[in-house]
Amino acid sequence: MKTFLKPVVLILFDGWGISPFWTNSAIKDSNPSNFYYYWSNYPHLALESPDEEKYDSLYCLTTLFSGIYPEKNNFQDIAKFNIQTIPEIIKNKKLKQLIITESIAFQRLSAALFDFGEKKLQQNEYKLFITPKNLEKQPELNAKKIVDYFIDITQKQTFDFILLYFPNLDLIKESNNIKLVSKSIKYLDQLLNIIFEHIIKIDANGFLTSSFGGVEQILQTPIERKSAKYSNFVPLINVNSENKKFEQTNIMNEIITLMINPIAKISSVAPTIVKSLGISVPEQMKGKILDKELL
Repeated sequence: MKTFLKPVVLILFDGWGISPFWTNSAIKDSNPSNFYYYWSNYPHLALESPDEEKYDSLYCLTTLFSGIYPEKNNFQDIAKFNIQTIPEIIKNKKLKQLIITESIAFQRLSAALFDFGEKKLQQNEYKLFITPKNLEKQPELNAKKIVDYFIDITQKQTFDFILLYFPNLDLIKESNNIKLVSKSIKYLDQLLNIIFEHIIKIDANGFLTSSFGGVEQILQTPIERKSAKYSNFVPLINVNSENKKFEQTNIMNEIITLMINPIAKISSVAPTIVKSLGISVPEQMKGKILDKELL
């Protein structure tokens, strides 16, 4: 993993899980070619995430940004261990950050990032786009606007940390509309290539992941979901100008291997990003630092 002081760009496609075990996988059936390209050509891992049917999305986000697994839905653990989230650490170091997302996701995201400390986001630290009311008519939401703003602002200003948070799949999967889910997956996949190309262009350090999956299961029956042995994994891909690999892999076979022998959980994302920023990782962050795995 290459350490760049600025910027580190974290891309969250919440709802995007991985599992080749399922015949009926919405991700697999949508054939996200750009995702597969970056998975095949750049350092990557399958991260174990909490079961979203048992733990809500706020729990998953908190785990990702704090680097620990609190007790089930008990966020007092965060305060008890005096854990700081990624944005709080960046604030304390007086670094520059920017969070770009949908208005509908901001309250939940803010809770995961800052409700466990005194600091809050300042107005110049975030950009929100008003989420359309009718998701069926506009399942892509404001994803393109988020990407366009990211490209434009990084051509004018420099940042240490940028979060691009896309709640599309998490929102769309509740509809159980297969066509909408597939359309949203393909749309995000197209944008993924634009994002990563720009990250390489500006010599940034990009990470794609999700705090929880679920959309890959939408084609399954409840019985199939319960019988899936490896059902709570999300991708982590690290892309920058210096870490491209030139070996193609059998994607599905490799994902199977990574799931059978998981290396890390989503609690590894926070300490890995903190270290990639050149900041000392707090002792309370229990997640494994993935610097060696992402080399």
